[in-house]
Amino acid sequence: MGRNRKAALINARIMEVHAHYRAVIEQVYADAAPMILEHTNAVFIMNEDGGRRMVVYVDEALFKAELNAQREMIKCLLNERFSECVERFDLMVSRGEHRHRHPFALPEPVEQGLRYGVGDLSRAARDNAAAVASAVQSDTVREAFSKAMISDILRKMEENDTEASKRASEGILEPKNTI
Repeated sequence: MGRNRKAALINARIMEVHAHYRAVIEQVYADAAPMILEHTNAVFIMNEDGGRRMVVYVDEALFKAELNAQREMIKCLLNERFSECVERFDLMVSRGEHRHRHPFALPEPVEQGLRYGVGDLSRAARDNAAAVASAVQSDTVREAFSKAMISDILRKMEENDTEASKRASEGILEPKNTI
């Protein structure tokens, strides 16, 4: 078998395992599935000692514990829906650079036409966002909360500029508020 054919078969199997994992996680967790998938770094199903072993790597122990609680349900659904009879299911917390791999994360939406970036925020606005977010204990949630606050401020700046431009075109001039 040629290298290209072998690589294609391996890639096809990886995509198949990812699709099966995604489908089972979506069934088990419903609305929380995107969050579980976003924190999954890798999924492997391999033949080992005459049986199948599934290994799932996640970026935080919290998600390892959650998946561990649903371990038997996940194994059962993999077998029922996809005939993946997994005898051993291992969960691991990723280390090093592997923690930053997120094959199941949805790409972040790109907003068209935004004229502002984080560098356009005043130091006080950035410090205020960091101070408010510092009350959150989880590093992941704190980072997401901070990004959401900054994104909200930038969106409001964009809206203010759009409204000010509209009023100016109508002959209404007002001082521009800055954040």
